[in-house]
Amino acid sequence: MEYNAVNAKIKAMSARLLTLPEYRILCQSQSIEHFMAQVKSRDSIEEELRRVRLFLTNIKDRRLLSLEEDFIFAWSYIKSLPSGQNRQALIQIKGTEIDLNNILRIYRLKLYYPDAEIYSKLIPIFYRLSKDEIKQMAESPGIGEFIVTVRHTRYGYIAFDHVEAKIDHAMMRVFSRMTKRYPQSVAGVIGYFFAKKIEIHNLTAVMEGVKYHIPPEEILNHLRL
Repeated sequence: MEYNAVNAKIKAMSARLLTLPEYRILCQSQSIEHFMAQVKSRDSIEEELRRVRLFLTNIKDRRLLSLEEDFIFAWSYIKSLPSGQNRQALIQIKGTEIDLNNILRIYRLKLYYPDAEIYSKLIPIFYRLSKDEIKQMAESPGIGEFIVTVRHTRYGYIAFDHVEAKIDHAMMRVFSRMTKRYPQSVAGVIGYFFAKKIEIHNLTAVMEGVKYHIPPEEILNHLRL
């Protein structure tokens, strides 16, 4: 595979992702029809909108796979790869994603289900979070203590206002860093698909907001920008 050519193509495709000013315009749509009219001229997202509509239509027929099994399978596969840029990049990408996912799970459980059993809900893989750090977070008596514990880990930079968006930002930085460090890897391709997933989430949120007549600024608050 000619990674330089692939990365150049990915860079060009990434330049077509929606920007904050464009999201602001979409949030001001007067109706779903108006929203669709606004985006139909954007070839970069029209296909994604079709996929969103298909997903929303068939969601009841979709079998949801275990996220834990997906992470375990992916981690085992990455670990089996021969030494090289792909293996190095993917270990850091997937390892960071697992760590951040576990932090988010503990946070949500403590916030919404303070009496829930935590350990069974976590991904049983440790990358840059040690077992002891996971234990301290899981057994912290409250949200405040949990956040203090996170501050003393490698992920102390994560803020918990709009935490999902902050984690997305952290992952995008990882993708960018891995693409530069390992240019002969698939990091750039995977990063692009991750960005497209965020764009689909945002478009779905805007459509729902427009449908229920939510004020534009409130819709923006639900986007992962």
